[in-house]
Amino acid sequence: MPRCGLCISVLAFPLAFAACGAPQPSRVSGSPSTEADPPPYTPPPSETATTGTTTALATSGGGEQAKAVAIRFVRGVVEGNEDALVRLLATDILTAQPRLTGQQRLRSDIVTQALQSAQRRRLGGATTVDTFIDANSIQVQPLSQAVRQIPNALRPSDLYVTVPLLPTGQRVFRFLINGWHHRGVVIVRAGAEPRIVGL
Repeated sequence: MPRCGLCISVLAFPLAFAACGAPQPSRVSGSPSTEADPPPYTPPPSETATTGTTTALATSGGGEQAKAVAIRFVRGVVEGNEDALVRLLATDILTAQPRLTGQQRLRSDIVTQALQSAQRRRLGGATTVDTFIDANSIQVQPLSQAVRQIPNALRPSDLYVTVPLLPTGQRVFRFLINGWHHRGVVIVRAGAEPRIVGL
């Protein structure tokens, strides 16, 4: 019997030694470390987005977009491009000159006046925008800063674009676009498909 007890003691000693000296597995708490993970994909900024793709939109308040829309509108009038004008103009356009009111005009009426007026002969064959406006002096500001009262059909975030007319433009555009005597005014609703909502 003592001999069996000795055997138990001898066998227990290596097991205890192994239990004390063996490295214990570390316990993991929380989420796994991400220090070695690559940074998440960030696409380069773009002004437009495509459905089903990851895109970072670059926004700058829409000022440059509104200026470009105003220039494209003038070009459409000068070139007599009906399709371009229809794409740029909203269905109903608020009258912005001589002052902004709630009065609206149909897009079709504006296009008809601009393209079918007998006064188009005053264009004299000129087809460049720089003949009629000073594109470098176009000014853009939020509608909320440009006028005191905003008609219900417009938004404070719409953009009020002032287009300085050169002498040739003053002689011609007064007959093609209502209120365009010394300057033109275009109210633009910026976005993926910008629209002119006031003239």
